[in-house]
Amino acid sequence: MVLSMAFLGLCAPLSRSASVRHPNRSNKYVGPVTEITLQRIRGFEIDRPYLEYTLTVSSSGAATIISRYDPVGTFSAHIPQDQFKKLARDVVASGFFMFPRSSDVQGVDSATYYLSSVRSGKRKLVFDGFLGGEDLESRRLRTLEAEIEGLTTRLHWVKTGSSTEQPRF
Repeated sequence: MVLSMAFLGLCAPLSRSASVRHPNRSNKYVGPVTEITLQRIRGFEIDRPYLEYTLTVSSSGAATIISRYDPVGTFSAHIPQDQFKKLARDVVASGFFMFPRSSDVQGVDSATYYLSSVRSGKRKLVFDGFLGGEDLESRRLRTLEAEIEGLTTRLHWVKTGSSTEQPRF
């Protein structure tokens, strides 16, 4: 079964800045980024209360979405190497590996995002309560989240299973 992410309801734009500004500071790239994961846990927001999923892309080209809401299941796609490399460069250039574990205090009504990336065999996980912090790290984190979530409309997704079990990091 082939579905577009528009059908999945995952293509609604985030209310975040679309522009990407990278820091000028030096960020040592210690080993390659091999995996990037964005997990969204729904809140009570009115505009997109049905979205709860985990989107993972890897340097091998594999992309997976595990969705808990209509449609339910596991969906797979292929991410071209140039897209993964750009995303990995953006993760590193943003200073992600220097971010604190939590960017905001969780809001009761808002969705929660977990962004993680694996580099040199170690996973870095950052929690974002999405309260709209205006500090530089919060803005960079939300820009990365929007860029990763944008893959839901740019890749060709195929349903590969009915599992909705979310990974634990």
